[in-house]
Amino acid sequence: KLTITIRETEDEAQDEAFLEQIKTLLEEYRGKDEVYLKIIQEEKVTNLKWPNIYVEYSPDLQKRLEKLVSAEGLKVEKIG
Repeated sequence: KLTITIRETEDEAQDEAFLEQIKTLLEEYRGKDEVYLKIIQEEKVTNLKWPNIYVEYSPDLQKRLEKLVSAEGLKVEKIG
């Protein structure tokens, strides 16, 4: 299970473009690992499963995601 943490900004269009950029990257690594989003708003945190996105987690994907969201923005959990 991969959890990606992002911060919501005041610019909704920019936030949507950023999510689309992450989604495009994830689609290059299709696999069976579930992807979750943790969205931090001012006083609220929203956790949700990213529907229809499954990845094959790898060191290459990790490196590319870290460029977008930083190492602190990624959490990987082995299940089973």
